[in-house]
Amino acid sequence: MNDATPNFQDDATNTRNPALIPWIVVGLASVLAILVSILVMNLSRGGADVSADPIQTTEPAVTSPKPTTSPTTKPTAEPTPSSDRAPSVDVGTTSSMRIDQWNAVTDVSGRFGALNYVFDGETMQITSALTDSFPASCGAAMKTGWGIERVAGTSYKVVKPAGQCADSPELYDQVWGLMQAMADAIKPA
Repeated sequence: MNDATPNFQDDATNTRNPALIPWIVVGLASVLAILVSILVMNLSRGGADVSADPIQTTEPAVTSPKPTTSPTTKPTAEPTPSSDRAPSVDVGTTSSMRIDQWNAVTDVSGRFGALNYVFDGETMQITSALTDSFPASCGAAMKTGWGIERVAGTSYKVVKPAGQCADSPELYDQVWGLMQAMADAIKPA
């Protein structure tokens, strides 16, 4: 009865397995090379599809730590800027944003949070997590009335809502200053 049991340790099987190892290695190396080439191509393209006329773009939110003040420290009053000059603000960390419609790039402050823009003629209307944080008492214009306008194809100016919000003048000044810094940083791509 022992003679009828198959022998799994047959010499012919053992001599074939070492011959397959180089083919297995070559196959795995090929698959790995294809995956690496796909990854390199996506990284070199920036990972985005190029479209002829994108209408709306969203920038990822970049969180930045907010400085904390102790309860005993009193904030100093800053001089009120004139109505025609944007206040100077700390832009914090920035990221580069491409503006395909203007064939330009700019630096965007991480303080904006998630940033969206839509074009209306030569005006790039901008909304962000920061502009959405205006209180409801300020009205909808404070949330959606911000942008950058291209003037004569080479210069840029900030578009802002008329008047300040009495309930949040500091936020108004911060958004205005960040928009001005963004407009000043626009350069050809």
